[in-house]
Amino acid sequence: MFVMLPALCFGGLTDKQMNRVKQYTPAPVYVADNQSITKMAEVEGEKIGGDWFYGRGNSMYPYYPANTAIVTKPIKYDDIKKGMTLVYRKRNGNLVAHVVIGEDGRGYIVQGVNNNEPDVESVNEKNLVGVVVKAYTKMS
Repeated sequence: MFVMLPALCFGGLTDKQMNRVKQYTPAPVYVADNQSITKMAEVEGEKIGGDWFYGRGNSMYPYYPANTAIVTKPIKYDDIKKGMTLVYRKRNGNLVAHVVIGEDGRGYIVQGVNNNEPDVESVNEKNLVGVVVKAYTKMS
């Protein structure tokens, strides 16, 4: 049996979802190997009154490769849009940066661009840390 599926890219996100990501999530700034991406993120975070985090894992690859430093700033909950990458704190205390793909009765549904399924936990006003506004990664 042949079934038509929507075009997928970057794991489980559709082309339409990825277009929103490109609209609302900053692409990483690629820096030379001799530059410190963590220092750049720290300086940018201080400049805008935000925070910075060092990402690990491949859930946002290839948009954000592993070891990308991201800068976040606070955002009003009602200003969140599909395609934004949010940082939130999971129940186990871990921080996660994933893309908003929808809403449910618990909050915003998020998913890594390289993941086939949305996160089990939704982002709500209590676990929201901020929105990604800048990202730095090393040239490979």
